[in-house]
Amino acid sequence: MKLTFSAKLTGNSGKINELDQIYAQVQSLSYFMFHNIDWSINENNKFSKEIYAQLRVKFPTINSKLIQKSMKEYGKFGKAKLPKKPVNLPLIFDNQNFNVKFRDGYYDLFIKFLKLRLPVEGLRTIEQLKDKKIQQISIKKFEDSPDYRIYFVCEVEEPRKRDSGTILGLDLNVKSQVLSDGKFFHTKEFAHRKDEYRKNKGKQNIENFTRNYIHKTTNKIVDHLISQDVKVLRLEKLKHLRRAHVKEYGKENKNYKVNNCFPYHMMRTFFEYKCAKVGIDIENINPAHTSDTCYKCGSSHTIRFPREILSCLNSECLNVINADLNGARNIAVGKPIAMGQRLTHPSSTISDVAKTIVFATSQA
Repeated sequence: MKLTFSAKLTGNSGKINELDQIYAQVQSLSYFMFHNIDWSINENNKFSKEIYAQLRVKFPTINSKLIQKSMKEYGKFGKAKLPKKPVNLPLIFDNQNFNVKFRDGYYDLFIKFLKLRLPVEGLRTIEQLKDKKIQQISIKKFEDSPDYRIYFVCEVEEPRKRDSGTILGLDLNVKSQVLSDGKFFHTKEFAHRKDEYRKNKGKQNIENFTRNYIHKTTNKIVDHLISQDVKVLRLEKLKHLRRAHVKEYGKENKNYKVNNCFPYHMMRTFFEYKCAKVGIDIENINPAHTSDTCYKCGSSHTIRFPREILSCLNSECLNVINADLNGARNIAVGKPIAMGQRLTHPSSTISDVAKTIVFATSQA
């Protein structure tokens, strides 16, 4: 399996200026490829000698390896996901084009065909990379930052899958992440803090805050999974959450915060690679009726009042439980989705009004 580690790339002003020139040339190449090449054509998504020859003539000062890597980056899109604007292309080098040596407290990076030697800072990354084979590096600068980040792609052995252990379900929502064993990880302040960043900070700062926040949250959850000897983590296969809700931002649209503010896909992605590192399997569960079905008796005759509490109206059960915990326990015992299986959408068997009337009658 492949793992990616990042660190800060530094150097004196002369080396950084030289790197800036190369980086600017590659972004000009990206601008040209976006406006002059039709990437929806299948032949262009593969390595096209005609396009390569055209780019070599147009940009003679850019090294051929960088042109090839840039073409591969654009070739990843295809018809379904064409870029809406020129891609901020990183400088990508394979293991034949660079040398990395460990010095006292930093890495010394030498890019062969650019003849640049740059120090890499970040003691935590250095410690993680010492015993790993680096296959590829990419150097990238973000729009609102003058600093370069370097990303090391390493090939590591697949961790051994756990032969024994428990199965837990995890319910994801904007206020809390709830495991079926009753452990809560509260994230209620996330939406509020993201609002503050939106008002006072730039877009990149919001993205950095979001990524850091989700990293810390998923680290805590994975540490708990390891301590509980979990073999399989089950998650809902949530799709099209944002389509059903207006994307306009404002206080009057509460659904925006709930359904469009929380990065579900990012959290799932972090879980997938972090669990893979420690040998925990991820299974996807159909989300239909996990939130409105009583986990004890399986009845869908339930009501949520107040919103955080689910009450079962089945006279033989009458279970009262936190709604998110109930959902997590339904996820834990749910049937994993088979490859290619279509998801069924949750549908209520009894309207909220009818549920309220039945609940009020039963309490009379």
